[in-house]
Amino acid sequence: MTWIASLSSSSSLWEGIEYTAETLVVVCALIEVLADFEHILKGHENEKRRKRVEKQAAIGLVLGLALGLVALVRTNSLFTGEIASARHEARDANDRATDASGKAKAASDKATLAEDRADKAETQAGVAIKQAAILYKQAEDERMARVKIEERVAWRHLSKQQQSVIADRLKRFSGQWGSIGRVSSDAEITSFATDIAQTLSAAGWHVLPPSAITVRETREPAFGNPIEPVVTGVTISSTPDLRAREMADALNGELHSSGYDVVVNSRREPAQGTFSIVWVLVEARPEGPQGDAKLAKEKAPAPAKK
Repeated sequence: MTWIASLSSSSSLWEGIEYTAETLVVVCALIEVLADFEHILKGHENEKRRKRVEKQAAIGLVLGLALGLVALVRTNSLFTGEIASARHEARDANDRATDASGKAKAASDKATLAEDRADKAETQAGVAIKQAAILYKQAEDERMARVKIEERVAWRHLSKQQQSVIADRLKRFSGQWGSIGRVSSDAEITSFATDIAQTLSAAGWHVLPPSAITVRETREPAFGNPIEPVVTGVTISSTPDLRAREMADALNGELHSSGYDVVVNSRREPAQGTFSIVWVLVEARPEGPQGDAKLAKEKAPAPAKK
């Protein structure tokens, strides 16, 4: 039965039996020794009792020794099994520890390899970032160079919003006269002259549109004549009256604040009866940025001196 097998394999039980047997041996030996003393059981009539006690003590002594021996053998057997089992478990634990150590070393090797790969990847990433930064700077430099080229050749132009704002400011001269001229049929010149004419018309001015080419006063070709510089930008002239001069200065201020090269001719045109007239002559496009690009360049901080 299961509980019997469990008891037979219990080392604690057999140790208890061994201690009990030893106790029995000690008690029986003590009884046998005491039975030898006649004064305990005196008289002839107690002789048989003494012998019976001695015999029983001897039997108990033998049984105790036999039981103790059996218990000792069984205990040693159980301890030997437990020691063998403990050794087996220790060996298994040692094997598992060895296996775990091997796995730990393999994991450590993998971690080292992964770390090396990570370092290599980090180095490659650093190189890639530097290359990307160089490429970005090159692209940005190219973009800025392209923007500067576009700004240098971009047409002068007044947007619809700019025309509306300027027209509102010039409406105080509504009903006055303005003549828009152009020095050539160049598309850029014609376009900008048209913008100015539309702006003055929106301000309520009487406008002579830039339909005809205005020819500058030139000298007759001859050897030795001075080489005239190219006139660029916008030139504004007016009749000598105060109202016309105010109109010329106001238009000059609006175009100048929009970022365009403008000059007011100090030589006044002859009076045209009682009319205040302003003449606007659109010349060749100046070199360099115009409009918003020019204003942005003027507002930009000056580069630091090295």
